[in-house]
Amino acid sequence: MLVSFGVLGAVPLGLTQFHDLMHGWEVPMILFSGVVLAIGWVLHMINKKIDCNASSCEHEPCDPKRKRSVRILQIATALFVINVGVYVFVHMPQDQHHNETHAHHDEHDEHHH
Repeated sequence: MLVSFGVLGAVPLGLTQFHDLMHGWEVPMILFSGVVLAIGWVLHMINKKIDCNASSCEHEPCDPKRKRSVRILQIATALFVINVGVYVFVHMPQDQHHNETHAHHDEHDEHHH
């Protein structure tokens, strides 16, 4: 993200290399995160419908744990939305510009034999 804001000089070289390496995995990681997040919400909804006390469980009430889990899911969802937003509004335009620049250079190179 720092690279996107033009502070490349403030970022250690190893971090930019790591960023470049991870850039190729960005879309699969976003998709995987979305699937895991969706599974979490589905499991939460199923868990909400289960009345543990009706089946004579002998442990403490589930509601405090459910409140914590829904809070974690809400935070994870917010972070996921921010991540997708950064990808869509920052990385995608940079990728398109990068691809257009390389395509233009390739066309230019073809004309100069």
